[in-house]
Amino acid sequence: MAWKITKHLLNNEMIQYHLLKGKDHGLFPDHLPDTIVLHYTALPSLQKATAVFDDPQTRASAHLLIGRDGAIIQLLPFNRIAWHAGQSRWQKRQDINRYGIGIELDNAGRLLETAKGYQAWWGGYYPEDEVYFGTHRHETIPYFWHGYTAVQMETVTEICRALYSKYDIKWILGHEEIAPGRKSDPGPAFPLDEIRSHFDDRSAHEPEGENDPSIPSPPKRGYVLPERLNIRSAPDAQAQLQGEPLLKNNIVDILGEQQQWLQVQTTTVGWVRKEYIQIIS
Repeated sequence: MAWKITKHLLNNEMIQYHLLKGKDHGLFPDHLPDTIVLHYTALPSLQKATAVFDDPQTRASAHLLIGRDGAIIQLLPFNRIAWHAGQSRWQKRQDINRYGIGIELDNAGRLLETAKGYQAWWGGYYPEDEVYFGTHRHETIPYFWHGYTAVQMETVTEICRALYSKYDIKWILGHEEIAPGRKSDPGPAFPLDEIRSHFDDRSAHEPEGENDPSIPSPPKRGYVLPERLNIRSAPDAQAQLQGEPLLKNNIVDILGEQQQWLQVQTTTVGWVRKEYIQIIS
């Protein structure tokens, strides 16, 4: 199937357009973008991911969402800067949002094996035939991960091919490569090196960008100790709940601390009691 890009939008009868308002950070310079960054959504469905990105309270944005059935939703034109990489670095560059197109794949990410099945952080279960057991490139212990579908792989390959034809793309990167220790997507279930092998290597030279040693270190991480842990909007036991409870062994980024509370981030930001989080060294 041929994919074309017209006025910085994918042009195909399969594309749905759900263009976000007020979620971009201006235009790329003329010589950019030159990078593709691949992510998983860590959410229950393509529809849920769309709603999260559409929420005015959600700072994040991306260019494309790819469903497990190959459905594609375009959220921003490719010539506009999205906020998908967060604090990030690649070689001499920092803030990879300013260089790259963000593609999000519908995938639950890391799973926990339970008596009922393989459980995602929000409580949903997945059958064994959707599960991949493997070791992340930045870890030494294997875990269970939500697998990707064949049609997702075909779709993302064709989209990368279209982007290579339209823009001077030099790098296809995983979020895990530009935010190591902070992010783990797209994870070991995604054949990142295989996807890269389909394209000519244009990356002989290091990317332009200043090496700034003052860039702050990635946030600390921790994992949840109890079976279920409420996450709240403020460091107060009476504060409003923020979405579904966290589950045992969920990994969280630790953004701040106030007395006996930690501010943590998963797909949302909120506060949990400090004694219920085990800090990862």
